[in-house]
Amino acid sequence: NLATSIYKVSVTGGEPVAVGPVGSVPQAVQEVRQSRDGKWLFYIARDLGRSGRDFVARNAVLYGLPAGGGAPAALTDPELMDVSAPGGRIELRGPDRALVLNNAQGTVELLELGATGDHSLVVHGEATVTGAAWAGGSMFVSLGDPSTHGDVAVFDGGQLRLLTDFSAVLRTETEIVVPQELTFAASDGYPVHGWLVRPAGKGPHPVLLNIHGGPFAQFTVALFDEAQVYAAAGYAVLMCNPRGSAGYGRDHGLAIRGRLGTDDMQDVLAFLDGAVAKLPALDAGRLGILGGSYGGYLTTWTIAHDHRFQAAIVERAFLDPVSFVGSADIGWYFGLEYLGDSAEDVAAQSPLEHVGNVQTPVL
Repeated sequence: NLATSIYKVSVTGGEPVAVGPVGSVPQAVQEVRQSRDGKWLFYIARDLGRSGRDFVARNAVLYGLPAGGGAPAALTDPELMDVSAPGGRIELRGPDRALVLNNAQGTVELLELGATGDHSLVVHGEATVTGAAWAGGSMFVSLGDPSTHGDVAVFDGGQLRLLTDFSAVLRTETEIVVPQELTFAASDGYPVHGWLVRPAGKGPHPVLLNIHGGPFAQFTVALFDEAQVYAAAGYAVLMCNPRGSAGYGRDHGLAIRGRLGTDDMQDVLAFLDGAVAKLPALDAGRLGILGGSYGGYLTTWTIAHDHRFQAAIVERAFLDPVSFVGSADIGWYFGLEYLGDSAEDVAAQSPLEHVGNVQTPVL
């Protein structure tokens, strides 16, 4: 299984002693910090179900555990919050408070939580926080936004004050396109949230539908160099977070379990249809689709079922669930947990079963 635990070892040596997690459901622990007053252990973990391998759409949760022993308490909501943003770790503030990063609808927020359950939203909005630290009475934050790859700021008087501008040369020597936020309804009415990176000029522009990997991951508002390169070459880039993605609650992430290629394909195509219908600058007759890993899976699945695209790019994709079990570098269990373990379930969601239907030229 994937379960891990927390142990303590005396500085003088001796046998490790387990201190958590305590409970009947296995967890995967990914980060541990002791509070500055020594009374608490903060840790981030995901439940793994009874099997110890059920990782699908599991939001990471911050727990507080009394250092002297006792039951841990969840400090963040396991259904709605996911404190596992890339690069994030537990930072400390004051005697018994923790700072963590939360994936939230295409952004990454900075949260402050007390060991006894109180919390506050420190940084939110059109940004992706990548780190935070409290020192010398000040809070420092690293973050990206639509026009910067990453900068350092100080939280001053309730506002962020930038200390750096590392992307200044990038902005002055290139044309950075600020993404346009869009939301369109899928055929069942479900809202699909994402962005358009539009090139300069009147158009109409050829369109690339870019699909992220994961699937339990998210496109964000932060500057995305790949999309900027495509836009500089004259392509309009559409990016959305279909069902299966992280950052929109566990139900959103679980929606495609055992059903890959259903709601997720419906969502990305609805986003494409909505954008093309709304924006005359997008050329519906010149469409491309691309993605890597799970994004490559959904690209391949889509072109086997929809033939509107002039070209596709499939990168390092999850294409053969059967051979994936014996050759995957991310864990043999991945496909079984997402697709199911019966031959019928696997075949029903395998792109290889539909490869004969592909008409789109593929790189």
